[in-house]
Amino acid sequence: MKKTIKTLKVATWALALTLVGTGCTKKFDDANTNPYLTDTPVTSNLLTGALRSVPSVTNSTLGALYAQHISDVQYTDGGRFIDINVAYTDFYRGPLLSFQKIIEFNTNPATAGTVLDGGSNANQIAVARIMRAFFFFHITNRWGDIPYTEALKQGDNLTPKFDKQADIYADLFKELKEAANQFDGGKAVVGDIFLSGNAARWKLFANSLRLVMALRLSKADPAKGKAEFLDAKNAGVITTNAATFKYNHLSETANQSAWYDRYLTRFDFAISLPFLTYLKSVNDPRIPVFADKPTNGNADYVGMPYGLANTSGIANNSVSFIGINLRRQNSPEYTLSAAHVLFTLAEGEKLGWNAGNAANDAAAAQYYLDGIKASMEQYGVFNATTYATYIAQPEVAYTPADAVRKISYQRWIALYLNGYEAWNEWRRTNYPTLSPGPAPYTTDGQIPRRQGYTTLERDLNLNNYNAVLASQGPDAVNTKIWIDKP
Repeated sequence: MKKTIKTLKVATWALALTLVGTGCTKKFDDANTNPYLTDTPVTSNLLTGALRSVPSVTNSTLGALYAQHISDVQYTDGGRFIDINVAYTDFYRGPLLSFQKIIEFNTNPATAGTVLDGGSNANQIAVARIMRAFFFFHITNRWGDIPYTEALKQGDNLTPKFDKQADIYADLFKELKEAANQFDGGKAVVGDIFLSGNAARWKLFANSLRLVMALRLSKADPAKGKAEFLDAKNAGVITTNAATFKYNHLSETANQSAWYDRYLTRFDFAISLPFLTYLKSVNDPRIPVFADKPTNGNADYVGMPYGLANTSGIANNSVSFIGINLRRQNSPEYTLSAAHVLFTLAEGEKLGWNAGNAANDAAAAQYYLDGIKASMEQYGVFNATTYATYIAQPEVAYTPADAVRKISYQRWIALYLNGYEAWNEWRRTNYPTLSPGPAPYTTDGQIPRRQGYTTLERDLNLNNYNAVLASQGPDAVNTKIWIDKP
């Protein structure tokens, strides 16, 4: 409910600013004038409100259930995949609409000069384009073909067509690259609670996101993926934790971590048994950060079985909840970590996505090991001895014959609680090896490959809805989207 209220506030801002910015042609009595509205759009407020939706991309419980990072403790429908049609409406009417309005206000000659308090026109547009791409990337990864080129037009088009995912990816690459080059050295953006208006950081974010996006095409369109991968890498990406992109929550109710809020009065989620079993198999030093020991006095960490139909025989205090340091009121959300980028670079080298056009196992191994180190540092468990012991284990040590599998498992670990990204990578690589629980709701009994469209599309946009089904396939969770190749 809090998330919905927050999103509606952002949408209300966008609507209010749109209406106010158009001006009036008739004279009304002072009694009909709202003294709290201004004729000048306040784009810094739009930006702040929109950026507050960034954590929703990384902290979804449903995404973490798909990736089997967590399991349901009491109500198990999520882990059994009862959710078929999932709404993306809040993304469109919330942050995406706000970023679109920022672009329009800074582009339209009638308003461009009135919004300079929010930063130079070019800088505001660049930030909005990058974040608009960030959210569209997230949405298309979950649903596949989505409204894109005809979306965000409000009353000008209430029934937008669905664009093909391949076309969306192509345009997102263009948007990120152009936006990174658009910063003009003028006044920094105001209201930026994510990267503090730092243009250099925004460019790194765009490049790093483009790198991850490029690898997503390793099977769907490897030629395009490789070209974009190399271009993004050459433009500069992050490789250290000092540069990791994270959203910082505050020790206050209005800006607190969603995981903190979820554990205030309920204990519905615990670390998943499949995930914890793998961590234990490699003696992973991140376990004490990822999980707490059960409160029943058990000295060991205990994972919650995944996807059960009934958990009545398992006491809450007998399983390990998510680690306390990851669910404090001001715990950060890792939007795009150095570890994720390093594992992306490692797989790219293994695929031969380099100047030599051939697998470079030496470079891949170095990026892989650096990714493990960065993840341990991120979670505060790194020391040289522990690290050396860890990477020497047969299951962890880099080996060319199954490099992609090992990279994928370590990426799965590093992306803990960033469930949708872990699920995205699982669909692409088929690693880690995941199985549904014993009582899935899906018709084929398998883990979802996509999410079904909101029923509003069927009810209000039927012609375009039927067209996308004819093109992409049935609106079912087992329909594979373009990037999800075997």
